[in-house]
Amino acid sequence: MAGWPDGRMAGWPDGRVAAVPLVPIVRFETPSITYYSPLEQIPIYSRTGGAGGDAVGGRKALACRRRIRQGAEALTRLRRAVRSEAGFTLLELMVVIVLTGIVLTLSAFAVRQFWLRRSLQGAQDQVVVQMRQVQQRSMAETYPIVYGVRFQKGSSNWGIVRYNATSQTCQAVNNLTMGDGVRFVNDAETDFPDVVTATAACRNASPSSASYEVLFFYPKGSTNAATGGSSVKLEQPAIPRTNKVIVSPLTGRVTRA
Repeated sequence: MAGWPDGRMAGWPDGRVAAVPLVPIVRFETPSITYYSPLEQIPIYSRTGGAGGDAVGGRKALACRRRIRQGAEALTRLRRAVRSEAGFTLLELMVVIVLTGIVLTLSAFAVRQFWLRRSLQGAQDQVVVQMRQVQQRSMAETYPIVYGVRFQKGSSNWGIVRYNATSQTCQAVNNLTMGDGVRFVNDAETDFPDVVTATAACRNASPSSASYEVLFFYPKGSTNAATGGSSVKLEQPAIPRTNKVIVSPLTGRVTRA
């Protein structure tokens, strides 16, 4: 740090510290050293050598050069520090915003895909659970009461029905609807062989629909599923993706596929 030749810190001769750094400038016309303010360019301190002034002035000139070099290096470091703390340019800010938007868009798409897959999986689990409960309920009953599950192909409507073989009447026990856009596929896979009078009666049970496919569970645990097994196919049109529920005709076993 620059200072006076007698060791004091740079400032005014009366001891006050200067508001700006003082840079010593050597004049070689006379054996004297004059200190100038680098901003105001006015002399603020001067000292003239006496006897042996040339030698003393030479040493002081070297010291002043050294202090000037140190001051220049300090100023350079200061400028570098200020430059390194500069803010972002508009282009850099726009690039960051665009990249952030792309990442958020990809994340939202991935989350939506995961949510849709989970909705289809949840619907499949719900159908499996209801079928197994209906099977247990039928096995707990005696003739002529049987329970079944009906599915409206091409829609999200389904439910549980109760059929009385003696009176040949069918009653809707519970009407259900798939959520999140999941629906039953309207194709040959979601198709159960008709049972005489029973299937027609359960299709006409309120709310009635001719597109209902009815799966009955009998007191012994068997079903009206086709030989080799029948299936219920569910789909999530937004993906698209399908899951199946397979029912065995003899044992009434319900499995996922």
